[in-house]
Amino acid sequence: MISPTQFPPSLWFATAEPLDDFPTLNFQESCDIVVVGAGFTGLRCALLLANAGRKVTVIDNKQPGWGASGRNGGAANPLLPFNSPDEVRKKLGQEAGNKLLHAAMNSANELFDIIHSNDIDCDAVQPGWVRTAHYSGAAKVFREQCRQWQEIGADIDLLDTEAVYEITGTRAFSMGALVKQGGNIHPLKYARGLAKVVVKAGATIFGDSPASHIQKHGEKWRLHTEHGHITADQVVLATNGYSDDLWPDLKRSIVPLISVQLATEQLSEGLSASILPQRHTLSDTRRVIYYGRKDAENRFLLGGHGFTEQFGDHPDYERVKQEAVTLYPQLKSVKWKYQWNGRLAITHDHLPHLHEPNDGILTGLGFNGRGVAMSNVMGRVMAERILGKNPRDLDVPITPMRNYPLQRFYRLGLPLVVNWMRFRDNQELRKG
Repeated sequence: MISPTQFPPSLWFATAEPLDDFPTLNFQESCDIVVVGAGFTGLRCALLLANAGRKVTVIDNKQPGWGASGRNGGAANPLLPFNSPDEVRKKLGQEAGNKLLHAAMNSANELFDIIHSNDIDCDAVQPGWVRTAHYSGAAKVFREQCRQWQEIGADIDLLDTEAVYEITGTRAFSMGALVKQGGNIHPLKYARGLAKVVVKAGATIFGDSPASHIQKHGEKWRLHTEHGHITADQVVLATNGYSDDLWPDLKRSIVPLISVQLATEQLSEGLSASILPQRHTLSDTRRVIYYGRKDAENRFLLGGHGFTEQFGDHPDYERVKQEAVTLYPQLKSVKWKYQWNGRLAITHDHLPHLHEPNDGILTGLGFNGRGVAMSNVMGRVMAERILGKNPRDLDVPITPMRNYPLQRFYRLGLPLVVNWMRFRDNQELRKG
């Protein structure tokens, strides 16, 4: 069984069913496709390829779900962050932009279809996602974004103050929108359940097998680990916010932002009924976003951007607790039982990216906070590309890999940028 020291402590690790360790790669292996990264993206890609009759091997630095896929907030929200539909089309062009917009719009439904069709037990519910405007000045932009998404078919209802309160239980926001496709899952249960389905489909998974380097081997690729290597026709890199130097410049194409999260003890029936009573997910329009939900056992979770990758006490966690009490004063005396963090990948244009930097090398990353749903779309798209789909027909366009400006300085600059964004958020909140 997986030992507690291998997985970071979190609500999800504490409440997921244990799973036997996948073995370490310690011999020579050959296959059609090797997938690096056993998170949502890599596992979805592997499943589709295995179902298509390809011989697939998945390797992971740790075990399935160890990274962001087992540490996120579990909010399966569709759409794209930051960019309106008009902005997406301006950046990608009309045809490619529309494909990505519709894929993002349907991403939550796609995730829940995977869960139901494979009978994965992961506490999945789909009551909707409530996104709120954090102050009156944001409401005009927010309404226009909603209008553009509605125009292409998104099922969104605008909410006034009372409607927001009825659904969320907080009076902190004057308006919002209900995106009906949204929902939430237990992310580590999903990752482990998906891994089981992948193995059942005929793929092989190796854990605790960090990839050290990739080299061309004749017409194939050879991927090396500490104790073995895999020779394959094609390599899929599905490492997102945990990308390293395995492929030149991949990690420099994103900034890994830290998300910190907390969860309460189980709430009493009465207290639970006053907070997100139908288990909607909740987030706002702040630059330094907060996002919340309840789990299947009526624990309340709240997360936000932070700096620390520590799991012990840190000001980041205290700040999130304070925000929780601001939203829901009734939580003032509740015990916070879990706190954890993980990385998400931010791209320079805040869009997901699919890259084909060499023949036989494919990578997809950069979900900008929408990874629970959108990572599964990317896994599908990469599998479709490997199976021969024309690039023009893919839901995510293939783009050149581009370094994030000043990425090498992000560890120094990120605290300054986030604190500046937080300062501006607070100024706007004071304006109402």
